[in-house]
Amino acid sequence: SVFDGVLDLNTTMVSLGAQWDKLMELRSRLLIMHGVPAHKARPPGKGVQPPAAASFPPPAMMKAWQTAQFAEGSSPDGDFKSKLQFAVTKRAKRTLTKGELIYTHTPDESSKPALYTATVHGTSEGLLKQPYSSSEPVSGKRAAEHAAAKVALEAEFGFVFDGKVPATPAPPAEAGKDPRTRLTNGAHLLLGRPLAKGEVVYATRPAEPSEGKGFVCTSSIPAHDPS
Repeated sequence: SVFDGVLDLNTTMVSLGAQWDKLMELRSRLLIMHGVPAHKARPPGKGVQPPAAASFPPPAMMKAWQTAQFAEGSSPDGDFKSKLQFAVTKRAKRTLTKGELIYTHTPDESSKPALYTATVHGTSEGLLKQPYSSSEPVSGKRAAEHAAAKVALEAEFGFVFDGKVPATPAPPAEAGKDPRTRLTNGAHLLLGRPLAKGEVVYATRPAEPSEGKGFVCTSSIPAHDPS
């Protein structure tokens, strides 16, 4: 996006200018669709007239396109990736370089079409206290990235979405230290790749009389040790 390009100092001015021109042309089209005269909707410095209104897609087609965009998490209120980029940049008091916030994807191969979960990592010290993953599989990698960014915003920056107050983040020294997170991170390093859903298996059973009251849970990583 233009916003990401402005914050990313690795983006060239030529590339950023091209993105800006596309954004202005899109805004010109939207203004014309809403009844603004073409000469007022034309981007400044552009000598070419915007296309005639008859060349625009039918309203039903535009509505379907907008619905698909919102489902992908790209609406202004749902652009959690840009919000996270801005929040991390503000806290770090510097502009992030490309690759300092990275997103990895895990497909849910049991679903057709495929659904995805995503995890956001800070590759430089102090950007994020720990990796954050989307809570459930969603349609499309981009939507999964927005979901992971939303979790990070709620946990580290106190954002409130959908009227839900986020849980109080753990102190920095304890972030990512819970056993389940440590096991997941260890399995990630052990296998040398992002984990697919279900690769860390948990089996819970009632405790035997000799084991006391409650339940006993065992964990395994079949991809590493099938036994």
